[in-house]
Order: sequence, then C-alpha cells, then structure tokens
Amino acid sequence: MFHTGGVSLDVQTQSPDITYSLGPTLQSGGTHPKGIVVADFNGDGKLDVAVSNFDQNSVAVFLNAGLGIFAPPMTAPIITTVQLDSSLGLNIGSLAVGDFNEDGKPDLVVATIAGSQASIVLLGNGDGTFRQQPPIPDSFGFFHAKVAELNGDGHQDLVFAMNGSLGVSSGKGDGTFGAMTVLPSGSFPGTYFGLAVADFNGDGKLDIAATDFGSAFGGFGTLVFYAGNGDGTFAAPTAVTLAISSFPGSLASGDFNADGNQDLLIGFPSN
Repeated sequence: MFHTGGVSLDVQTQSPDITYSLGPTLQSGGTHPKGIVVADFNGDGKLDVAVSNFDQNSVAVFLNAGLGIFAPPMTAPIITTVQLDSSLGLNIGSLAVGDFNEDGKPDLVVATIAGSQASIVLLGNGDGTFRQQPPIPDSFGFFHAKVAELNGDGHQDLVFAMNGSLGVSSGKGDGTFGAMTVLPSGSFPGTYFGLAVADFNGDGKLDIAATDFGSAFGGFGTLVFYAGNGDGTFAAPTAVTLAISSFPGSLASGDFNADGNQDLLIGFPSN
C-alpha cells in the first residue's frame, strides 16, 4: 500500500479470519513510489518486493527474510540514453515482472515517463540486482504493463497501457523485444490507466481489456476491449460505457464466480 507523496510502502499480513493487520513500514528511498511488483528476485524461495521511485530515478528491491521481515532496499539507479525533461525531475513510472531472457530469474520492465518516454528492461542477476538493457525500440512510458504470451512463439510479450493508446512489443526470448506496435484506438482514444489480459471471449486466444480514465462519454468512463487473433495482432476495439459517473482506474481479471468465464474488477478512485 502506497502513501501518495510519502516515502513508505506498507506490508500487510493476512489473519486466519480473512482480516488484515498493518505490517512494518518500508522506506523505498524516494518520496513518490510509483509501481510495485512481487517475485523471488534472489532465488531463496521467498517472495521479494520491487518498487519504482518516481522522483529518484531508481528501483528499490526489498529482499524477504521471512515472516514478513524485509531487508533494507538495494536501489538500482536507472541510467538511460533517453532525453529526460530536467524541468520535471520525475521519470520512473510503473513496473512489470517476467522472465524475458528465459534464464529462470525474474526480470523487470520499467517505464520512463518524462521527456522522451521509453520502456526499459532490467535483467535479473538472481541475487536481487539487475543489469539494464537498451530501451525497447519505438516504445513509450506506460501507466501499466502486462506480461503475456500473445503470438504463440513461446516467448513472453508485453502489453502497455499508455496515454491515448495501447501498445504491444513481442519478446525474442533473449531479453530483447521488437519495436512496439501501437494498437489502433478507433473511436476510443483515451487515457488507459487499467489493463487486463485474458481470454475474455472463450476462443483460446488472449484478449486485452483496458479502462479509459479520460473518456468524455457523458462523464462516464469506458471499458475498451481488443479481441486477440492469437498471432500478436488484435481486432478493432469495441467499448462499453460504464454505468458509474466516475472515471475508472485500476483493472483486474479472474473467474470470480467460478463459472469458467473471465470476469473484471474495476477500481474507481472516487468511489
């Protein structure tokens, strides 16, 4: 749990009665932690935490010592060839985790979201540290990213939710990615804050759903759907106007009612 404008990450533990108690506060080394992912970054069988610091140009990794206790973070500065807007001073955005070079060690993809935006891969060394790769060609910073196998080649690909569009980059299995392809937005360009990838129409191919935070459809947000073709391409988008007079933000998918179909959980910041 992040504190907006703060420097802490709160870890919560689950009690047997499905209630939650507040755990220790972890200092991320920045004043605006932006993204968070969980994986076993040092290979000890315990889940660790990585946090992107929006204003410190760094990713903080907390190694799990067990029982909810985390070691102080190891921070990895992001040094890029991207021309950043020095007047903003804020450049690191969201995170996503995967195994992009297929060595069994978790890797990260990081958004840089100031100046000339780009998405950058950090390959994991298996000890909680990372080595930076060149920016993904023709990529931009993103609000959210999802890791999925979209084109049937067995390598992990990336889906990006961005300001005004969605993008897809195909993984090569060696830690690099092809140039990002921007998906046509049709009649539904917007600010995509929420992103989910699953087989929503039951045809065995992964689809994309995204929430449009900046929609002007009568003050209501929209849910935009891209049906996957199974080869990394997608059909033209369709959209549903959400029956809540508020802009949608976060998005998660799952079979919540156990009927075999994928459902969606949508977060609204003001509700």
